[in-house]
Amino acid sequence: MTVISKIQKLRAENRREQKRKWKQKSKNDQTKALSKSSSAIRKRRQREKDRNNKREDIEKRVSTTKRKHKSRTKRKDQISAKEIIEQALRNRKTNRQRIWREKQKQKQPQSPVPLNLTTAKDKNDPFKNKMSRSRAVRKLKRALPVTPSKRVATVKAYLSTNKSPTAITLQRIGLVPSPEEIKETKLNASVVEDIKTFLSNEKLKRNDQSRASVEVLAASVSGPAVGNCRAKVDLAKKLGVPVRRIAKGFRVRSRVLPQKSLLRVCQKKKRGRINCLKNYGK
Repeated sequence: MTVISKIQKLRAENRREQKRKWKQKSKNDQTKALSKSSSAIRKRRQREKDRNNKREDIEKRVSTTKRKHKSRTKRKDQISAKEIIEQALRNRKTNRQRIWREKQKQKQPQSPVPLNLTTAKDKNDPFKNKMSRSRAVRKLKRALPVTPSKRVATVKAYLSTNKSPTAITLQRIGLVPSPEEIKETKLNASVVEDIKTFLSNEKLKRNDQSRASVEVLAASVSGPAVGNCRAKVDLAKKLGVPVRRIAKGFRVRSRVLPQKSLLRVCQKKKRGRINCLKNYGK
């Protein structure tokens, strides 16, 4: 074997060794690059995951805060709405109470009739004590029908008979109105309604005759009986006129009735247009 062949052989082995080393190095570099890239990918993914988790936490906190704020505002709105409803109910209750008091006040008679009802201390009382009266009332309640309408019909039929001594006694003491009193009440209501209709028609007219008629009628119904009952306001409400007109009727009666005719004094003068009622007595 010559020297040249040996040199060529060594060179070929060196090239193969270098090629092997280069392949090994490239393989190692590729492995390192792959490991670096995978770690970078893992780190990037972890960063993205952390970022997403942080964003989710922030969104969750924001949503929780919004929900709490919304529930708080809703609770406040509910409380305010509840207070408004309670205030409205209180006002409604107050209005109902006021209307009920007015109705009760209107139902109360202005001049109550004194009732001479017997008590346990009276000599003419058939009951010896309160318990005997209570037992009698209990027996009467049990004897009456159950429903209120039937009870009312039964008591009404019993008290409407003129032959019953109980009904006659109750009418005499004023606890139950008699037929004459009922007719008189209806007549009084009819008279008041007619006077109210006449006044409502005449007070809108703007002439001397209508004014004189209204003055005459107001003065004629304003007498001492109304003054003794202290019913000026009620009379004015019934007739639909101001209270001052009723008071003026009182003054007219006190001035005019003893001396002159009421119709003549209530008329106005033709020239001066001054009411005679103002100048009378000066």
